[in-house]
Amino acid sequence: MEVIINQRLRLETEIPVLKVEKIHFSWVLGEHGCVDFEGYLNRNVSWRYEQICEKQIQLCLIESDKVQRIFCGYISQFKTEDVGQTTRFYLQIKSGSVLLDRESLSRSFQDIAKSYGEIVREAVQGQSGQVIRDRDIDTEIGFPVICYNETPWQFAKRMADRLGSFVIPDIETGRPNLWFGMRQGKEIAPLSEESYTVELKPIGKRTGITYYSEGKSFYKIGDFMKYMGRKVTITGVEGHYEYGDLIFYYTLEERAFRNVSPQYCGQPSGSGFWGTIQSVKEDRVSIALDIDQKKSTGSYFYPWYPETGNIMYAMPEKGARALLHFFGEDQQEGAVIHCLNQNTQNRSYKDRGVKFKDGNYIGLTGESLTLSQGGEHTLSIDDDTVAVNTVKDLNILANDGIRIKARTLRIDTPEELKIYHG
Repeated sequence: MEVIINQRLRLETEIPVLKVEKIHFSWVLGEHGCVDFEGYLNRNVSWRYEQICEKQIQLCLIESDKVQRIFCGYISQFKTEDVGQTTRFYLQIKSGSVLLDRESLSRSFQDIAKSYGEIVREAVQGQSGQVIRDRDIDTEIGFPVICYNETPWQFAKRMADRLGSFVIPDIETGRPNLWFGMRQGKEIAPLSEESYTVELKPIGKRTGITYYSEGKSFYKIGDFMKYMGRKVTITGVEGHYEYGDLIFYYTLEERAFRNVSPQYCGQPSGSGFWGTIQSVKEDRVSIALDIDQKKSTGSYFYPWYPETGNIMYAMPEKGARALLHFFGEDQQEGAVIHCLNQNTQNRSYKDRGVKFKDGNYIGLTGESLTLSQGGEHTLSIDDDTVAVNTVKDLNILANDGIRIKARTLRIDTPEELKIYHG
């Protein structure tokens, strides 16, 4: 249903809107696009909120006899209030990028030849979205990246922060699309220089200038112009409609001053992820993580840090279970630090055993120490017992004396017992 707001604005919605009194439009870097409406509903039309809550709502602008869609999104908030014989409504819609901010996902990106923009695209495509990346700021990840319990939108913002950049939502299609870095816009006519606000802010040893201006025409983030003798880019758009008047307010910045220092945040140090060893190369290992359903997502080799230190240690074998640990914040300084035998998953990680190729065995647990030679000779020591077992002869020899003292001494032999003196 089309609702004529005024000569320039049209609203497409299945909500029975009778009149729109106020509109606030917001499109800024790193946030979902948002439009707030206030007005009155048509009480003569029956409808149910549940039937339309997931349907798109469009806001269109008519300029030079051309209809331009300036926003398409989904209901974020909706409430009504009965005032006398009328029903007043308050509606907020958000851009299609909000679809990327609903479900969390966990996965790794271990192909370090990929760029930040490419791994963000993979995460977004999982929600049927698309990404346009700014190649001027995009770089290879250089080391593995893990998305853990983050929505694709949160992950995209965190990756942009690493580059000192930002994400921009698509506000026109209603799809979960975004720009990774600045949108490549077009050159437009300068805004009026009669009334503006200027903000100065230090950026290193230089000074960044931000202008705030307004106009009747609608322009997009990424569009650029000459303003006050400088080439500036639109980095924010807000719009206000009230009493039949529509005005857009723009934030204008020089792109050279827009980038900020890279930020590493969002994931605390000490995080760990279990997986399966895929390959071993010298003192480094590659691992397929459980969060990837044990499938390899790259061939990165992490250093192996055994609990025993670096003096003497064994390397994990292919197929062994291991723990990938990050010592730094935001998944920096990763290393594999634990390796468990799959046959002892229900035992304490403190239980250790070494079995040699010739059949010899050394076992150390919290309760006992066991030494075995080929299974034929065994010495076992625990808190209560010292046991020696052999299938051959047992000789006890001493140059001086042998003393055996016990409350009870028991010797069993199936054949004969010989004791010699002298």
